[in-house]
Amino acid sequence: QMCIRDRYYSKALAICEALRVEDENLAVIYYNLGLTAESKEEQVKFYTASLAVYDKLEIDNEQKALVYNNLGAKTDDKERQQEHYMNALNIYKRLGIKNGNRGDAYYNMGTTFDDKEEQSRYYLKALKIYNRNSIESENAARAYNDLGNLADKKEDKNKYYTKALKIYNKTEVESENTAATYYNYASTCADKDKRIEGYRKAIAIYNKLGIESQNTARVYNSLGTISQPKEVQRDLYHKSIAIYQKINLEDKHTAAAYFNLGSTHESTKKRKEYYSKAIDIYERLGKESVKLGDARHYLGVLERDSGNMQEARRQGKLAYELYLKLLGAEHPKTKTTVAQFKLF
Repeated sequence: QMCIRDRYYSKALAICEALRVEDENLAVIYYNLGLTAESKEEQVKFYTASLAVYDKLEIDNEQKALVYNNLGAKTDDKERQQEHYMNALNIYKRLGIKNGNRGDAYYNMGTTFDDKEEQSRYYLKALKIYNRNSIESENAARAYNDLGNLADKKEDKNKYYTKALKIYNKTEVESENTAATYYNYASTCADKDKRIEGYRKAIAIYNKLGIESQNTARVYNSLGTISQPKEVQRDLYHKSIAIYQKINLEDKHTAAAYFNLGSTHESTKKRKEYYSKAIDIYERLGKESVKLGDARHYLGVLERDSGNMQEARRQGKLAYELYLKLLGAEHPKTKTTVAQFKLF
């Protein structure tokens, strides 16, 4: 259908060019060509051409605001995005338009900021318009989800994620964003059964969509941490790691999955293997963390129990140094490490 529509828009453009017609209809044709174009470069080209016609004719209308909004979405530079979204919002303001399109422009503007207060301000403006117009769209759900990400308190996060999921469920939207919201929601639930349900729903959507991303891997890992028995945990960690390997990603979450997998094994050899893999990844990332200290601590315990006292003491000392620096001398992990490896 898109190809057929594109063909008709192209014919319309050819007629306008042949007749040297340069009116509002030409701007709309360029906009429609932008909607049907496959590449981002083509989309930007047609949206820009549409705006040039509107500017030449000195026309400010809702259609022009839509062009600015769509152009912003296809622009990579954040400053340019903000410029386009602000142009759209200024038109809506001048014309007194307070509909869902203005809400979308507010939401899009919010995504361009690094500052949490600015993000929150625009998401709330978007939701004010969505709620006033009784609009329950994917952008409304995303605004609630993003506010959840910005919230400091877990109960506030849960409240926003719940509102987002209510919209997704009502509109029957099962997208990557829906899955991400289920993951976020589950992570804020105090009730274990609700957490398991949320993680499983996220996984079901990712699998339905055929998405194997770092987010999919993180859900498998998170579900593993609250599942029983160990065989089930092990299977979930293996699935998480398989995705990380497939997408060739080694980050702190990958390291955590290896560490968690090691903790499910009875075999000393396997546990050493996975703890060592976790340590290797943490080391390559070059970041000091408590998780790295944990991996070294548990590897040290395994080496001690295997009779490798020199390596055990080395790992214990490295774990202690991390705990001391990050947690302080009085923290239980620091004290336990000193006692277990007889460091002083």
